[in-house]
Amino acid sequence: MSSRFIPHNTLNLALCALLGAFCALSYRKYASYSAPLREPDVTVVLLNWARFANVQTIVAGLCGPSLDDVVKEIFVWNNNPNHTVEVEEFAPCPARKLRVYNSPENLYFQARFIACSKASTVFCFIQDDDYIVKPEIIRAVSSRIADQDIFLNPPEERLSSQWLSIMSPPTTFGFSWLGYGSMLLRRHAAAFLQLMDDLQMPDEERKMADNYYTILRNRMPEIWVGSAHPLTNESAFTVGEEGQARNRDHINRAVRYLDTLVANRTERPYFSLSFTTPEPRTLVHTPCQTGTCVVETTIRSLPETVSKYPLAQDIFKREAELTSLSAAAGSDISPFSQAVDSDMATFFRSAGDARAGDSILLDNLDVVSTMVDWVWMVDPSTALAIQSTPLSVSKNGLEWTTTPITPNCLASGAGIVECHFTSGLPARYLRIKLSSNWTSPWCIYETWLQIAT
Repeated sequence: MSSRFIPHNTLNLALCALLGAFCALSYRKYASYSAPLREPDVTVVLLNWARFANVQTIVAGLCGPSLDDVVKEIFVWNNNPNHTVEVEEFAPCPARKLRVYNSPENLYFQARFIACSKASTVFCFIQDDDYIVKPEIIRAVSSRIADQDIFLNPPEERLSSQWLSIMSPPTTFGFSWLGYGSMLLRRHAAAFLQLMDDLQMPDEERKMADNYYTILRNRMPEIWVGSAHPLTNESAFTVGEEGQARNRDHINRAVRYLDTLVANRTERPYFSLSFTTPEPRTLVHTPCQTGTCVVETTIRSLPETVSKYPLAQDIFKREAELTSLSAAAGSDISPFSQAVDSDMATFFRSAGDARAGDSILLDNLDVVSTMVDWVWMVDPSTALAIQSTPLSVSKNGLEWTTTPITPNCLASGAGIVECHFTSGLPARYLRIKLSSNWTSPWCIYETWLQIAT
């Protein structure tokens, strides 16, 4: 297919002329191909303290049949000894899918890891009780996890994670919160508990375990960018300057533990030690907010940074330096997650001009053997940049076929151009990759996959 712009009022006739019988097919927008059912391998861990209604809402959204092949059990750990929680309070969620533990004391965030270590599944999904994480997103994350944890962060927290990182081997780590949604390996949670025992950490530090988890791993975490959907945050634990100061105090304690572990060169559970500089994490992953898919890109949305600090305890010096640089650059004002949030009022804009090698990949999570239409809503400059870019497809993400398919684009009004890559080749992954530099940034309002039914 050749690329060309088509006036909006000729959309239907033009596309039918180009695609023939394809016009007669119906589509599912942002829909995933029906994958075969699998054995559920995830335990969802929720803590209750003072927002039980929120916990009930979250459980109701996750215990339905849509996650039967993903979530085996929902483990509600009740940290409030003054409120006994019963399984019946989560009706109509089936009791077989629920596990409730009423703790005799408030173990705070340490309880997440204890609960995960007691799970019967390989993976645990952890989240706070003041956010909704859609079932589609949990499915997407579970489909991609292998031997490393995955952390969901909103754009501002991803930026903070880059600030709070050191890459000076053998000290190599990044900080991430867990509460926006994190998929952990159960063995990592168990090993982390063992490490806290080995370090003889006092109860005060164990209870703030979230602040230590990614730092003491001494490995750059895999962070996906997505937008959380807040519930009420009344009775929040971290409030105001006092809460922020407490968090920074425990992060500071964590990096001092890490410096000691690195200096001693002693093998410990959970903690990893490598003298090789890891490849920088250039890929940005974001789960689709509607339907089940993952989109990833090599397009840089944050400034390039090089760590010149050798010690973990230098983390706040690095943060101060990068905060000023990022503010000057206006970093991540229009994050990549806004290209798949089903909201045409938002958009992704890259930090710099489009460059040769920039790529965007859509993972449908399973092979599709019917006709598909990869739709892009972009600005005119981005439409020009991609109009001669061929579509590549793959069944496994390793072996790729570059097709002769290029997009058909049409003016859609309001400065937006609608582009379509249409293919009938069996594929799970679709990708485009620029072959030359461009003199304007990427601007993507929305992209999605339509699958013929």
